Amino acid sequence: MNIYKQIIESMSSFMTISQHIKKLSEIKQIAIDTNLAIGINNLIVDLQYLHRISKSKSTPVSISQAPSNHYGKLQKYCIKQLKSTKPEWQIMAEKKGWNPPSSK
Repeated sequence: MNIYKQIIESMSSFMTISQHIKKLSEIKQIAIDTNLAIGINNLIVDLQYLHRISKSKSTPVSISQAPSNHYGKLQKYCIKQLKSTKPEWQIMAEKKGWNPPSSK
């Protein structure tokens, strides 16, 4: 499954905050896209704070309901990348200056 789709599905599913943190951390480990990894990390930091102050740690929540600016930014980034038909490796390669070979 596409990594950007995994992120969107993970953020919209209902899990405890600690489960969200674990799932996002697992996805971050396989991310090639540095912008994606930074966005995930920022959201994880927000979730860690929410987990610390939460009084109901075992209640499943959807991150989409969390008061986090990083959620919206990460969601928009993932949607934008999903609309691109390019795979993650190609997006990263192009950011580093690679161009696909031209057809003759």
